[in-house]
Amino acid sequence: VYASCIPANDVLKGIGKYAYGTRPSDDNPRIPVKDYHEIAILDTINQRYSEGDSLRAIARWLNGEGLLTRKGTDWHPTQIKRILDRLDRDRHWR
Repeated sequence: VYASCIPANDVLKGIGKYAYGTRPSDDNPRIPVKDYHEIAILDTINQRYSEGDSLRAIARWLNGEGLLTRKGTDWHPTQIKRILDRLDRDRHWR
């Protein structure tokens, strides 16, 4: 999982573009650290997709469990697809 390098003042404003599963460090907002709550959601998305759930079914399940996106909104299939694409891309480059 990766994060963009962004100005510290943008992170403080909440505008940062850290990859899902990471967050700015408390000590230095320019340094990404693991967000274990989000990593658990990533693992669940990956597992459910591997078991054959559709993107829509995964989004519906997350919303039904009350697990909201980082912005506090409901999940949509497009977001699930982007996360799976990124996970696949990251696996390819390891």
